[in-house]
Amino acid sequence: MNDKTLEEMAALEHIRWSKWQKYLHSVCTRNDDGSLIIPSDKIKRWERQIATPYEELSEAEKESDRIEARKTLKIVQVEIAQAKLEVVEEIRKVLNAKPQYISSSVDDAERLHYLKNKLTELKSNLVDSKEKK
Repeated sequence: MNDKTLEEMAALEHIRWSKWQKYLHSVCTRNDDGSLIIPSDKIKRWERQIATPYEELSEAEKESDRIEARKTLKIVQVEIAQAKLEVVEEIRKVLNAKPQYISSSVDDAERLHYLKNKLTELKSNLVDSKEKK
């Protein structure tokens, strides 16, 4: 994951937290000293949700979680698409390089063997570079 993706995910997490806090504050009673009192019905509901495995939530509760998950998924999908584009570009470089020892007299099996080895090497390099970020 690159720094840009991390920042996008962190910004999304902040938006989620901010929305939750805005909602939480809106259902609470504010004391003169600024502290908040959470209504007991909200506490009971949230404690039930906390104790409930995802699979046992109502469909409405699951959909609420899915909506948030989709937001994160969009960021992850962009990261995956960018990684795929990098791989495609590296493949193009390999295919266009045409090293001199791969001439037209080399049969397709040898050419395929060379390309498979080169792609394995590229994949390893891409994984290593992603892990270092």
